[in-house]
Amino acid sequence: MTLCKFWKYSIFLGLAACVTKTKIPKAHEETPVASAPRPAAAVPAAKRKLVNPFAVDDAAAPKDGAKTFKRCDTPPAAVVGIEAEGYYSDKSHSVVDSGKKAENAAALKPLRDYLKDLNRMAASYAATRPLDPAPAHCAVQWLSAWARQGALLGKVNNQGGYEQKWALGAASLAYLAVRDAAGQDAAAEGTVEKWLVDVAGQVRTRYTGDSREDMKNNHAYWAGMAVAAAGLAADDDALFRWGLGEFGVFAAQVEPDGSLPLEVGRKARALHYHAFAAQPLVVLSQMAAANKVALPAKGDAGLDKLVALVVKGFEDPQILAKAAGAKQEPLKPADMVFLEFYAPRQHDAAAKKLLSTLRPLKDDRLGGDVTLLFGR
Repeated sequence: MTLCKFWKYSIFLGLAACVTKTKIPKAHEETPVASAPRPAAAVPAAKRKLVNPFAVDDAAAPKDGAKTFKRCDTPPAAVVGIEAEGYYSDKSHSVVDSGKKAENAAALKPLRDYLKDLNRMAASYAATRPLDPAPAHCAVQWLSAWARQGALLGKVNNQGGYEQKWALGAASLAYLAVRDAAGQDAAAEGTVEKWLVDVAGQVRTRYTGDSREDMKNNHAYWAGMAVAAAGLAADDDALFRWGLGEFGVFAAQVEPDGSLPLEVGRKARALHYHAFAAQPLVVLSQMAAANKVALPAKGDAGLDKLVALVVKGFEDPQILAKAAGAKQEPLKPADMVFLEFYAPRQHDAAAKKLLSTLRPLKDDRLGGDVTLLFGR
């Protein structure tokens, strides 16, 4: 049962049904609705229209986590442009060139280190009871510092565009975790939210009105998740709806068994890329459910099938070998990070059982310590 179905089921328990009058744009809509002008300060919590399912709950039981925050250090200089390098050496993008991958990692180290530190602040905030706002304040200071410097808004090449959307998603999820901490600076948050909208606008443009393959594969899902998360963070309905619209790309392609033809084409890495595709899709589904937005029925059911396929693949990596025409690389626990968003909210015994054996799960693209921040 997917998240949207869960909301429908839950009406019998007194919860809201998963219905909405909100229009979800078609995938890659060529004339996306413009975002409204941004106020100087963040929208007050009482006036926000979009529901944040990722806020840290002070009333929840304390969680085990790394309470590593000691002081708020000066943030590093912003990464403005992103000139990254692809590292696959074959047409199927299944064979990694280790040398190019190392070069790419070195070039991206300042960006990835920043996001890792930002995620640690969010985790430190989530690990305290009562909640200590100091690490949350520091996270907003770091985000606003990069916003003022125009981070991620400079020149990006093709691989850099991929990194831009992953960074946008990571920054947006980290911000959503700390945004509502007591005593946040409304002006600083306004700066952050305007910046997230600006970066999301670039990502949206990149994934609008084109026919590249990465407009249809997992990159489209990641773009949708990043833009929707930015829209949620800034209470920008136009961005939020556009991001959810990218779920339609998945709905149009998913096969009855949950497989994705473009990811099957990744040969030895087909299974890995099915898991990678599931990550943003599950987060999109959770954001939609929290805001009572109905996703395409075919995609809603297809997501269950995709998750079931990947869960089976964790135990039997060769489940896609015949279809992909290559022996599959086994999945790693980190590949299953999407289960933190999916399993606790579904009636899926296999997913829940697997999740219990893999925790804690971490991924800097999805907020860092995902088990601590978002696990239920």
